[in-house]
Amino acid sequence: MQRPIFNDGSERRGAPRKVLRSAVGVRLADGQVIPARGVDISLSGIGITCERNLPARLACRVEFPLVIDGMAYNVELPATVAYTVLSQKQGGFMVGVKFSSVPPEVSKVIARFMLA
Repeated sequence: MQRPIFNDGSERRGAPRKVLRSAVGVRLADGQVIPARGVDISLSGIGITCERNLPARLACRVEFPLVIDGMAYNVELPATVAYTVLSQKQGGFMVGVKFSSVPPEVSKVIARFMLA
């Protein structure tokens, strides 16, 4: 039996997720970009893996492409790290990132990606 990582579920996304395998940049307040890889995405956040342990509640910007019908959309959104868990399987840290605000036009792009 698997035990849940979190007891209260507060940092878990309620929206459906879709696999996202692309490069992701996590831009910190000082301008430094931490390279990461996408795991999945929802309308409210993104799951990534990276080599660096990002602290919970870290404010950042996430940057990643979404490809829909052969067309790439570059997405950049303000976000907050919800959790970080060391994952031997992933060879780094699994990081849950919650979008802080999503403009309607970007929300539409993410929704289209989710349906593609």
